[in-house]
Amino acid sequence: MKRKKIFNIILLISLVTTGFLVYEKIERLEYVKSQNIDFFLELCKTININNMVTSVYLGPRIFDTFLEALVVIATAMSLNYLWRKK
Repeated sequence: MKRKKIFNIILLISLVTTGFLVYEKIERLEYVKSQNIDFFLELCKTININNMVTSVYLGPRIFDTFLEALVVIATAMSLNYLWRKK
């Protein structure tokens, strides 16, 4: 019980510290326009997409996105197989 209390206190302190640091740094952030934004705008017009985030996934990151999905699916199937084996 005492361990759990100490862990919760340490977790609370680290969360408060992280929040304070993020709050302090966020005021100094500057907006930088990406050099690729014109490419994505043109892609949105070409494919007739209203959402720019979708164009990012349909553009150059499509293979990366599919590979990440395949890794997650393979991991889930492997864990399912291992758990059933036990």
